[in-house]
Amino acid sequence: MPLLTAIAALLVQTAPAPAAPVVVTQTAPVVDAPAAPVVATQTTPVNDAPVAPAASTTPAPLTGSPVPSEELVGPPTPSTEPEPIHQVWIFIDRWKEFGGTVVSETDLIITVTDGLETRTFNKAKVLDIIELVHPKPGQRGLVQLRDGTIVRGEILKDSLEEVEFQVDSVRGRVPREKVYRVMLELQFETRYARIKAAIAPEEHGRRLGLARWLADQDRLDLAITELEALLRDGDVEEAREMLREINARVKLELAVKESRELSQKKAANKAADAAAAAAEQTQAANDGGNSAKQTPRGAPTTREMLPKDLLSNEDVNLVRVYEIDFKDPPRLTVSPEGVRQLILRYGSSALVPATTQERNALYSKSSVEIARLMFDLKARDLYNYIEVEEDPTSVAKFRTRVHNSWLISNCATSRCHGGVDAGRFFLYTGNAKDQRIRYTNLLTLLNFKVDGKPVINFEDPPNSLLIQYAMARSSARYPHPDVKGWRPVLSTTTPQLLQDTLDWIRSMYQPRPEYPVKYVAPKLDAVDKAVPTVDGPDR
Repeated sequence: MPLLTAIAALLVQTAPAPAAPVVVTQTAPVVDAPAAPVVATQTTPVNDAPVAPAASTTPAPLTGSPVPSEELVGPPTPSTEPEPIHQVWIFIDRWKEFGGTVVSETDLIITVTDGLETRTFNKAKVLDIIELVHPKPGQRGLVQLRDGTIVRGEILKDSLEEVEFQVDSVRGRVPREKVYRVMLELQFETRYARIKAAIAPEEHGRRLGLARWLADQDRLDLAITELEALLRDGDVEEAREMLREINARVKLELAVKESRELSQKKAANKAADAAAAAAEQTQAANDGGNSAKQTPRGAPTTREMLPKDLLSNEDVNLVRVYEIDFKDPPRLTVSPEGVRQLILRYGSSALVPATTQERNALYSKSSVEIARLMFDLKARDLYNYIEVEEDPTSVAKFRTRVHNSWLISNCATSRCHGGVDAGRFFLYTGNAKDQRIRYTNLLTLLNFKVDGKPVINFEDPPNSLLIQYAMARSSARYPHPDVKGWRPVLSTTTPQLLQDTLDWIRSMYQPRPEYPVKYVAPKLDAVDKAVPTVDGPDR
């Protein structure tokens, strides 16, 4: 078994990248963050099952791994559960293959039966031995087809007859004769354990990076544990500040959860009251009481009065596309149809290969390379073929260091810019993990101005109203209007919040693009509550 594992790893590291219409990309590591394993991306649309182009039934030897070998696992790992059936698929030569259950195995010889025939093979004389995997519920991985196509999703079954997987809500099945191999991704717990084991206790910087990575993965509980352990071992001010920020996020999420549960409870009570009133009216009618009074409809609740127009998921993806940093690209996928349309619409450009052979080679390039080519062509009509599967670096900073860290908990409360008295500047609240809420608020910040001054000033970030209005009035160049209950967020006691906010603004793509997104920010009826000041704008 160890030898098989070594062979599989060697094949992944040294084998030729198959001529695939899609290949797998990886995300560059973040500075000071732990070397988190790279997750492969899905690069093939799935209906019932991927349709592989006509190709030889013999898999071409692989010289380039579609994903890092340390991120994927082939054979099952030891566990206390009953050992699964050990099955393999053997490529004997370019024309013959055989699959079945392993009867016996040594370092040199393997004996396999398919139930009808038992055969023994010299491992050194066969092309490849592929071990079938046994995915756990929900475990993700890659299906590598013999034509080189890669499909990423949840692996449901890897058998001698077929491979079954699920991408989003769509299930797919591929016959074994079209599959080269299936590889499973490491689960989060395994990745976390490996990263942590590679960091020495005295490496405070890397431990801090581990905590930040955990926070970016929304594992705030583990991030808090790591930061508390780090602070026990040393006085690290940045760790203390990060711990305060994460604790604030936890409190915010708890408050949102409690608020949602309370709203649901009120809604249930309201429905019960309405049902009871209807029952009383029915009873009165049955008793001949035609004069039964109609129960007047209650006034709308505060929640019902708030705007509900959010960006669509398609709009969110477009914003992500426009914020791609090709020096540190997010996980993304360009569909084969996107490559085809690129050739059809921009084939006359000098940037697009002229020969059929070179154009076919575009299907084998990584999604990042194709997206880069679309950008070079300024092919904005093709951007919808780019699916960005995670926040670009700049938006990830906005999410973790601004939006979820202090903006929502301080500026989007019901008595401030998240309530019915928000005036012209309204911020949505709700599920902190809802990307539509987050990107809608981002667009509001990017587009809003007060007396001609932008909330986000990319030419002079410190003078952004987002920062000025969050500072103490006595130290701000443009003080926040004097409203009841307002308190400064950025102060000498929270220098990291200020630095994180400036870092986010400076990390956004420059020069600033115009998103092709149709969105009109809500304007509530309440006028902005502002008190004229000598040293600040009159809102």
